[in-house]
Amino acid sequence: MAFAGIANAISLCFLCVSMLHFYEICYIFVKSEQCGESRHFKDKETIKHTHNPLDTMKKLFLILAVIFGVVSVSAKNNYSRDVNILPAEAQTILKDNFKSRVSHIKIGKDFGYIREYDVVMTDGSEISFDKHGNWKEVEVAPTSSVPSDLIPNPIMTFVKENQGKAKVTSIEKKNYGYEVELSNGKDVRFTEKGKFIRYDD
Repeated sequence: MAFAGIANAISLCFLCVSMLHFYEICYIFVKSEQCGESRHFKDKETIKHTHNPLDTMKKLFLILAVIFGVVSVSAKNNYSRDVNILPAEAQTILKDNFKSRVSHIKIGKDFGYIREYDVVMTDGSEISFDKHGNWKEVEVAPTSSVPSDLIPNPIMTFVKENQGKAKVTSIEKKNYGYEVELSNGKDVRFTEKGKFIRYDD
């Protein structure tokens, strides 16, 4: 996958250079016409060594092509079905809280470094982990419920006391605490300690 991205970047560089050489020839021809030397290009070297805006364009295109190639290679996501690629903490969470098997894992990367793991289970549940294996978000089917061990006790208590039989179908860690989605369609925000903040529209 990475080699394909590098090859594409190199091809893009060659294409940019070829296009710019063509434009350079056209530029020289036009300048020669202006000098009355369109047939023999007598002053071609002089024209080439004058300030040519295409030189700046050429450098810019090459820089952009290299940046594009690096980003396309670095941002490439990989997929796997092997649960052993996950950090130990993530493996333990899956083993202790989910009965279904792993369907596939998407490995998110930034500049070649692992950023996160997105795990999809065979029952449709999705769990996101950071690079260390700490869960970031858990989402299950509307008829199911997020495993209770992954929900802070104050949040569980609030839902039971205020939302009746509604189930927690999604929970996500935020900078302010947690965002929870319930089976009755309501979204609720909580602090890091599980204290109710507000309902979202």
